[in-house]
Amino acid sequence: MIIGVIALAPASRPASHPAHAELAAWTVVKRADGTIFVKIRELRDPAGLQATLRADGVPASVVFYPGHPVEQSAWSFVHFKNNPCQEYSGGENQAQNVLTGQDPLRVGFTVHPSAIPRGAGVQIVANSNVGYYPQQQGPMALFEWLVQASPQCTGS
Repeated sequence: MIIGVIALAPASRPASHPAHAELAAWTVVKRADGTIFVKIRELRDPAGLQATLRADGVPASVVFYPGHPVEQSAWSFVHFKNNPCQEYSGGENQAQNVLTGQDPLRVGFTVHPSAIPRGAGVQIVANSNVGYYPQQQGPMALFEWLVQASPQCTGS
C-alpha cells in the first residue's frame, strides 16, 4: 500500500539528506535554523514519521494509542500499557521550549532539537482517528511530550 509520495529537496540542496520530505499523511520540514516543522494530516505511517524525525536528529517515538481517548484521562493517554517510553523528569516545564505551536493537527508544530534536554526525547502519541473526518470512534487526540531517551523508546 502506498502511503504517500516523497517530494525531494531541489537539486541545490545536498543530495545526502533531503531537507524536506512530504507525504500525503504528514509533512516534515527541516529548516535552515535547525528547527523541524511537523504537520500531521493522518497518522497512517507512524514508523515512517519516527524514522524521518530520527534522521533529522530528533530522538523520537511515534505510536498509536491503543484505546479510545474519550474513555481515558489525558494522563492515561500517554501512560498506556506497553508504551516503550517513560516520562522525562521535569519535562512539563521544558517541553514548551522543545515543542511549539498552537494546534498540532490543523497548523502543525515545531520541534527545537537544540532545546531537547540531555537524556530526553520526544514522543508523539495519537489515536487512530487523527486526520480522519468525520472521526470514526470518538474525538481525535494527539499528544507530544518529553520522554526519557532509550534504545527501546527513542532509538538512542
